[in-house]
Amino acid sequence: MVIDEIIIEEPKTKFMIGFLKKLGLENVLILLKEVDINIKLASRNIPNVEVISLDKVNPINLIRFDYVLMDSKVLEEIESTLK
Repeated sequence: MVIDEIIIEEPKTKFMIGFLKKLGLENVLILLKEVDINIKLASRNIPNVEVISLDKVNPINLIRFDYVLMDSKVLEEIESTLK
């Protein structure tokens, strides 16, 4: 799933849970161009949620999760790499 941007104002787990619930996502890999510390801290206590940067992604990460959530910057980076 691609969204414009992923923003978590404070590193609070309840904000991340609400954000993911609003999107209807569980068991999700959050893929960012650069890891945002608030997103990383907000998601670290949620089971089946992992946050990684684009340069750390590998096939094991991708098959381990049901969903991959990324922002539009990541998608643009992937497209430019594959050209």
